[in-house]
Amino acid sequence: MENDPALVAAVDVVGIHYPAINESSPLPPSINKPFWGSEDGPWRGDWTGVQFLAQAYNRPYIQGKITSHLIWSPVTSYYDLFFLPGSGLMYANTPWSGNYNVEPAIWATAHTTQFAQPGWQYIDSACGFLSGSGSCVTLKSGSDYSVIIETIGAGSSQPLTFNVTNGLSTGTVHVWRSDSTNQFIQQSDIVR
Repeated sequence: MENDPALVAAVDVVGIHYPAINESSPLPPSINKPFWGSEDGPWRGDWTGVQFLAQAYNRPYIQGKITSHLIWSPVTSYYDLFFLPGSGLMYANTPWSGNYNVEPAIWATAHTTQFAQPGWQYIDSACGFLSGSGSCVTLKSGSDYSVIIETIGAGSSQPLTFNVTNGLSTGTVHVWRSDSTNQFIQQSDIVR
């Protein structure tokens, strides 16, 4: 694309499959297009899938400025004898019965999607890797902001300090947490 201006002009978004696995680099500045994970997913809905997604949502932004992820498959709604049974964020392999299961992996998605909407912008200076394993990304819209922290692989607690500046809200901070036992559980608010 760098050497083909007509191609750059014809393309709206550049995509890569499985950016968390491929550890994508940012696009060259001359491309100047949104960079998306055009196929991504944990291939399982259990806690292992949660861990993959938590990293897949944060780390590709930090490494490659990837701002969107298309998840395969959102809902496993096919027979278990087919490829990758149970790969979705939800499980409904007998949809005619009305039965479905919300898998733990959906909550990794909720940590990002419930608190930041399309159009929110990443704050690059508030995104990065944690010293003791893990990552942190911050998105904002006006004075509202959302910080998503994942600590997959961290062996112990890590102290983090946040300096809220540049017109971001200094009001109450609402905290949500997921672990292998409980997903998307509201914690005590942080009051400044």
